[in-house]
Amino acid sequence: MDSDSKNFILFIILSFAIILTWQLFMAPKPKPRATGQPPATAPAEKTPAPAALPAAPSPAAAPAAQPLPALSAAPGAEVLPETPTVPEKKVTVKNGVYEIVFSTRGAVPISWQLLKYKDSVYYPYEVNLVWPPVWPPFKKIPPFQPKPVNLVNPQLASGLEPFRTEIHLDNLVIPEHASWETDVEQLQVSDADQSQTLAFRLRTGSGALITKSYTFRPLDYSVDLNLSIAPSPGAGPAPKAEVLTRLSFLYESGNRLTRVNFHGPLSYAGEKQAEKLHQVKVDELLKKGPVEQSGVLWAGFSDSYFLTALLPAEPAQTLDWSTRYSGPEDLRLDKKAAKELTGELRAVSTPEELARGELLKLRLFVGPKAADILAKVNPKLPMAIDYGMLYIVVWPLMWALNQLYRFLPNYGVCIIVLTVALRMGMFPLTRKGQQSMKEMQKLQPEMQKIRERYPNDRMKQQEEMAALYKKYKINPIGGCLPMLLQIPVFFAFYKALLISIELRHAPFFSWIQDLSGRDPLLIWPLLMGGTQILMQKMTPTTSADPTQAKMMMLMPLVFIFLLLYFPAGLIIYWTVSNLVGVGQQIYVNRKS
Repeated sequence: MDSDSKNFILFIILSFAIILTWQLFMAPKPKPRATGQPPATAPAEKTPAPAALPAAPSPAAAPAAQPLPALSAAPGAEVLPETPTVPEKKVTVKNGVYEIVFSTRGAVPISWQLLKYKDSVYYPYEVNLVWPPVWPPFKKIPPFQPKPVNLVNPQLASGLEPFRTEIHLDNLVIPEHASWETDVEQLQVSDADQSQTLAFRLRTGSGALITKSYTFRPLDYSVDLNLSIAPSPGAGPAPKAEVLTRLSFLYESGNRLTRVNFHGPLSYAGEKQAEKLHQVKVDELLKKGPVEQSGVLWAGFSDSYFLTALLPAEPAQTLDWSTRYSGPEDLRLDKKAAKELTGELRAVSTPEELARGELLKLRLFVGPKAADILAKVNPKLPMAIDYGMLYIVVWPLMWALNQLYRFLPNYGVCIIVLTVALRMGMFPLTRKGQQSMKEMQKLQPEMQKIRERYPNDRMKQQEEMAALYKKYKINPIGGCLPMLLQIPVFFAFYKALLISIELRHAPFFSWIQDLSGRDPLLIWPLLMGGTQILMQKMTPTTSADPTQAKMMMLMPLVFIFLLLYFPAGLIIYWTVSNLVGVGQQIYVNRKS
């Protein structure tokens, strides 16, 4: 391989390194945690929580709540006070996949825990390499019990619970945190039940009865929300009704996952719209103001692993959805501060619906971004899983991993098996590249003669070398194939580990309890570096330039440094890929 081809390889590798460096160092470093708190087991992942919302930074960094402007009440309209007229009551609902705590103040959930997903994982030891060095780098983590993920973000200020409603009738305004009543103390939805309903009631001064009810099904992440009104005896239906349903979301500017995945408001407008999946960028909300959309089939907030969404009760219906920044104005342009966002669904009842006493019918989804779970709620809801530009690689990769998991119930083992299969499938092309490098190695004396013959004529050197390649039928870039083939798969694994709920907190064995998080003992990165050095030594040297040779030998150390705190599943893939590459190089060397 001539110097230009070698430089091309170095360009690819250095570009690869620059991208990884950006991912690793652009995000702020995590703050030291207090003794006894759980360790950060995934890159920049704290307690994940979407619309009901991704985890926030420390309470000091969370912005104070700034409520959205309410609709103007009609002159002389009755406005119910938000001060509870009866003591607040809390009701717990369980259905096997979540545990929800509702409050009669607003008839809203104040806690929504997903029982199958924890906020962290525990391993008793951790190694941290920092500069300047701290000795010993080995640290023991005090025991703690991981808790279920809570999708009602406790870092948001009180009064920003999800699915809060503001109701405007012709002569009545019911604010978000009006006092409701219910007779239910606790609700357990068992497998034997088709569904169960928790109903909250509110009676107005004129005698009208408004009911806000939630319907739950066993082992189902979706919930039905209905608002209805029964007019006072002798009175007809209200001539006008409007309901605003709100969600709030805390966007963490310093969370590394927000740099890799989309976090924030999103909606699906259907195939008739030019833009199907609409992701509202936070910068757009901060600089341009509220974003309003009509005719959407579902809308909500998403983080890397979880989604909170509002859907119409009937698939043929659509929603009017708007999102805006709702935090303090002095933090709007502060790039380091967490940003409070609010989404608002506006529903106006038709005369026919009011005649039937219907104010609002919605379906709610609060749960993991797992394709099979989302598809059961709505066929288009899996679009919330955004693999980005690498979709064409990440989707089949995750499909293959999930198929393997049916037979090998350990995603770490599945990654190893899939890596071996991929490397063996690429072997015909890899073998050509390795053979090309060996043939280029044999031509080094001839290439050196050309350089000596035309020491000051770069153009002539290239012409003579091109004739040499043509004579011996050698592709000078063929040796780059092994690296070029691995780069898209590497980034696909990286993306999959940071967005696929199946890989979040997935254990491998022993100290690797989370494939999407870093290796707490940093053993796998060292193994990866060792295999990289071994493969580098076995690769034919095709350059007589000692400087380039030294640079190539330094690359394994650069990779160790760059990938030290990357997801363990990614390091396992790269290590196994190197080992298979070593075996393939031995085979090619012997055959040659």
